Amino acid sequence: MEEAKDIKVLYVEDNDETRNQTVKMLKNYFTKIVTAIDGVQGLQKFKTEHFDIVFTDINMPNSNGIEMITKIRELDKNVPVIIFTAFDKTEYFLETINQGIDGYILKPYDLAQFNATINKTIDKLITKKDQQTNIIQLNDIYTWDIAKSVLKENSTVIKLTRNEMKLMNLMVTDLDATFSSFEIENYIFHDDEENNKRIRNLVSRLNKKLEHTLIEAVYGVGYKIAHIKD
Repeated sequence: MEEAKDIKVLYVEDNDETRNQTVKMLKNYFTKIVTAIDGVQGLQKFKTEHFDIVFTDINMPNSNGIEMITKIRELDKNVPVIIFTAFDKTEYFLETINQGIDGYILKPYDLAQFNATINKTIDKLITKKDQQTNIIQLNDIYTWDIAKSVLKENSTVIKLTRNEMKLMNLMVTDLDATFSSFEIENYIFHDDEENNKRIRNLVSRLNKKLEHTLIEAVYGVGYKIAHIKD
């Protein structure tokens, strides 16, 4: 899978033979694989490097997989964690469920389950990254979702009219630019008439929906995104 080449994974396993075998299998999916021999080393590497996915065994010396996952979740609640384990006992699964585990692969490996679990994890990760690339951070308070044309004030969705959405789509093309009334007029209404009052009213109506002024006027020039700090 071409998209998986940029995904960096951490794989934690104390058994040398199992680790070497599994790394060979993981190389069918990933090019960036970092290994650790137990939970202590795994946690240390997680703290010092960025990883997109964590694969780990459960039963390891020094610090087992569950202990490591618990500490990882204190640092990052969202990183996908997949468990490789020979255990199928209920108590182990209940403990790991509480840590938000994304999947299990039982030992000895079943190739179909191995492939299905990893492909599902990759697909979810890529989908999430694609969604994140659509989100533009306008300032400390406001975000704009390009794909959905959704403005958020912190986590609250602000309902916009069609023309207000068009205005936002123009403004986010360059967060540092100041757009003239003529540019806005032409983009939204597709005519050459420069109607400052119409644009002034549009900006005013949008700003009135918000706790802070998002689009500010630059005297004699036009309008720009305000640099608000929370």
